[in-house]
Amino acid sequence: MVATLIVRDGPLRGRRFEVDSGEVTIGREDTDVVIEDDTEVSRNHAVVRPTTDGFEIEDLGSTNGTFVNEQQISGSHRLSNGDTVRVGQTRFDVEVEEDPNKTSVSGIVMPPTQEHAPVAPARRATPPDQPSSTSSEAQAQDRQAPAADPETRAPTSELPTRSKVGGGAVQRTGSDKRPLLIGAAVLGALIVGYLLYSALAGEPPSTEDYVASVNDVCGDHTTRVRELNLNRAGGTGRAASLIGGLAEDIVELERPEEGGARIDAFVSSFQRVGTGFEDLSTSQSANNERRAREAERKLERSTQRFNRAAREFGASRCTLRG
Repeated sequence: MVATLIVRDGPLRGRRFEVDSGEVTIGREDTDVVIEDDTEVSRNHAVVRPTTDGFEIEDLGSTNGTFVNEQQISGSHRLSNGDTVRVGQTRFDVEVEEDPNKTSVSGIVMPPTQEHAPVAPARRATPPDQPSSTSSEAQAQDRQAPAADPETRAPTSELPTRSKVGGGAVQRTGSDKRPLLIGAAVLGALIVGYLLYSALAGEPPSTEDYVASVNDVCGDHTTRVRELNLNRAGGTGRAASLIGGLAEDIVELERPEEGGARIDAFVSSFQRVGTGFEDLSTSQSANNERRAREAERKLERSTQRFNRAAREFGASRCTLRG
């Protein structure tokens, strides 16, 4: 069995963490899954581990608790496919699937047992004092039969051998070239497919082309974000949805061969802005003014970092109001 934790919120959104034969710890520092920007996550918050018949999660004495399907757990709790785990404000989707390497054995044909083996008919014994008439006639025929012409006799070495299979049917066991022909055909098809793919795929985009594509994705959407009423939960929720969709579209763009670190920093800072809008919308919906002020300050810092990264990257159409 393999379990996969899929992050739904924050800078790690979309990341997948597999739990196979060892434990996976979740927390804010020095853990397998590090969630830095969620202040409600403890340093060592929870652990997911395999069991004999599945997987379980255990809260490690965190301050704000661990939730499975929005129910707080105490101690260890069994995980099932489709569960949602929440630590702080970060949620994970749980996928549990069977081990793909497990195989079942079927279709084995067992040879016949001794008690079911065919029994040859018994030959009638000939009394020793009476010579067999059949053998005498056979000897007489052998004496009269002319010798076969060696030039017309078929060479037995060139004939394929024959053997009995199943219920007594005769089958030739000579050389069969069909597997070789099938293998050659499959190999040829793979080579042709690779050549077609190489011809259609073309070269990866340059950095300039990639930046132009990013600006096309942002388009006028970031202007719409700036025009929203960010003092109400509806406006910040709409902004979070817009930025989340833009970030996903940018992630799906074909990347150039160079500049991978700058692209990662740009996309990560954009995703942090989207998470900041989600936190602010949640606080505004709950009428929690203290949390709303804290979320607003955090969002402002994230927006400033993103605007700086966007200008350095050349994606000016993606900048937001600081």
